[in-house]
Amino acid sequence: MVDAVILAGGRGSRLGGCTKSLLPLGDGTLLAEIIRRLARQTDALAIAARKEQVELSAFGLPVLLDRQTDRGPLSGILSALEWAAGRGRQKVLTVAGDTPFLPCDLVTRLGRVPACAQSNERIHPLIALWPVSGLTLLREILEKAALSGDRHGLAVRPFASALGMRTVIFDATSHDPFFNVNTREDLSRLAEDPRAAMTVS
Repeated sequence: MVDAVILAGGRGSRLGGCTKSLLPLGDGTLLAEIIRRLARQTDALAIAARKEQVELSAFGLPVLLDRQTDRGPLSGILSALEWAAGRGRQKVLTVAGDTPFLPCDLVTRLGRVPACAQSNERIHPLIALWPVSGLTLLREILEKAALSGDRHGLAVRPFASALGMRTVIFDATSHDPFFNVNTREDLSRLAEDPRAAMTVS
């Protein structure tokens, strides 16, 4: 078992600006389904969010507010690593807040750290098991990016690569377990038929 953090701080700019994890799915939301799937395979859950996303506290989980603004997903990963470190953990799982169909054996299949998921030849660096020992390096990366103003330094993959991240392939022959909502077309597919949205064409 492992602690996990749901990265819900995205701005949903391609959907006109929204908290994507609160988009509807069936009788609930994307976030509710993610929590349901992760609760069975983790010891504790938290949500990483921007300061203004106060509505996420309604789910009864710790909400880890970004201390560094406009730093992209690395801010959420920083929050996850700091939270896990404070709990005395050696590793922490992160998942994106717009991927509601996560495998119910995700943690087991990812195995040893560091590891991230891959499906359909696409790597998912936010769906990953991170070593808490990477906290110092991440702080250095964020500080360097802040001083230089270079946003390229805020990409997740270089940080993952520096930690020796390996990829674990998940079968997506018929359904992609890491389907995520990025566009209005994705949202329409999800509203019409959640299972069809996962289908690989």
